Amino acid sequence: MASTNSFNAAAIIFLLSTIIFNQANGCTGSSGLNPADSKIIEDPTIVIRYSPPVSWTYPSDAAITANAALPGQANSVTQAQTNGQNDITSTMRDALTDVGINAQAATITVTFNPFMANDCFKTLPADAAARPTEFFIVENNCVASKAQIANAALWYDATTPAKNCIDRSFTTALGLTITDVIVETTIKITDVTGTVFTMRQLGNTFLAKLTFGKSVLFHSAPVIS
Repeated sequence: MASTNSFNAAAIIFLLSTIIFNQANGCTGSSGLNPADSKIIEDPTIVIRYSPPVSWTYPSDAAITANAALPGQANSVTQAQTNGQNDITSTMRDALTDVGINAQAATITVTFNPFMANDCFKTLPADAAARPTEFFIVENNCVASKAQIANAALWYDATTPAKNCIDRSFTTALGLTITDVIVETTIKITDVTGTVFTMRQLGNTFLAKLTFGKSVLFHSAPVIS
């Protein structure tokens, strides 16, 4: 497939074991845990880098006109914003509850920017210069890759310009440059205090729930500070 990051359990297990902490503002706790794990984190911030689910994205006006919206996309930037924020917030509340933290007492602030994406165009303008130069590829219900049309002569078939799009032929041999889609979101949780050990559990639980419940494709472990 196009993306170099496939959705597989081995990758998730690896990320679950590599939650990253910035403990500059922590203090030492008094439990029997490993000293590093017993440090206290107050009002944690979690930064995640990932490929977004289709429902957290929205199409351009041109994509809508050309019937090139991705199946399952939000109808507007506002709806995509709502989908992403609601999914992240509710998932974090569930994760807090699972690790024994009072989720109802927590205030969760999500800094999320919806992503604009479109499929390849099956309806193309006659003017070759006006044809799209990029599109996005969906894998496992997430927008995993961006395809840049580096060689239009290869991608746009001379007889049937949209042939490769219709055939779903997404390879570099057809003039495409394919890169991973990676976006970043910050989640700030206030009125919450816990040890590094607990926050690691929280990060693991949050990552797993977003991966398997919301089709989020993580590219690195969450960073918690």
